[in-house]
Amino acid sequence: MEQRVSLITLGSHDLERTAAFYTALGWEVTAREGSILVFNLTSQALSFYLREDFAEETGLDFVEGPAAISLAHNVRDKAEVALLLAAAEAAGGRIVKPAADMSWGGRAISPTPTDICGRRPTIHSRS
Repeated sequence: MEQRVSLITLGSHDLERTAAFYTALGWEVTAREGSILVFNLTSQALSFYLREDFAEETGLDFVEGPAAISLAHNVRDKAEVALLLAAAEAAGGRIVKPAADMSWGGRAISPTPTDICGRRPTIHSRS
């Protein structure tokens, strides 16, 4: 098995809200069929699946509430962090932690999209 991940799938309660959030940040939907929404990334894909259909297909019992997962998006400089923070908020995201300088030398924010089932993407700058 090659050491790589080709697809990351997260459960969503509302694909329309999820699509609206990410397209407002400049992402393009590359596939939309039934209860699945896909965004192609540089070398992998991020998909969202309606939770009840995802649970049925996988046989997993998804629990409500936050999960121990964070998706990170690194940017080139601190100014870009501020721009993305404003865009995430304008797209309906809730800022759960304001931008702050981190001990590892970057700057991070934690916006919560309108509907990502407790997952919290983080935007980082390592400059």
